Amino acid sequence: MIPEQAHPDQTILLIEDSPDDHEAFVRSFKKAGVPLDIVWAPSGEDGIDMLRKSNETMPGNLGGHPAVIFLDLNMKGMDGQHVLQILKTDNNLRHIPVIILTTSSNDKDILFCFQMGANAYIQKPVNFSDLVQVAESFKRFWIEKSVLPGCH
Repeated sequence: MIPEQAHPDQTILLIEDSPDDHEAFVRSFKKAGVPLDIVWAPSGEDGIDMLRKSNETMPGNLGGHPAVIFLDLNMKGMDGQHVLQILKTDNNLRHIPVIILTTSSNDKDILFCFQMGANAYIQKPVNFSDLVQVAESFKRFWIEKSVLPGCH
């Protein structure tokens, strides 16, 4: 869930079923100095539940949602494609930028994600230093250049 000290709109929601990938993500984003807290949803179902609960407690309030979602495609249970479909067809959630972070390089996956409204598609780096570079790129573009809902 969202840490007590963090305002929801100053968080990244990571929907990822691998504890190892979650830990590497957190470490790399901290190393890159990304100024957003990271909230982890260990399954697609958990991610959707967290987002829907924020709708119930703060209906119509952008501040109840994370600034951005990082989404893995290959998860047990509800996979990332299904999560993306739910996110981008829900009027209360569709405004949240979604960045796909996955091992898949399948053209069909890439096309599907962009057709559904994903904002970016990144293949998971193999090593930690490359993941830090992804985090640094995210920080430069999404934090320093772009305006995210509630983060200005």
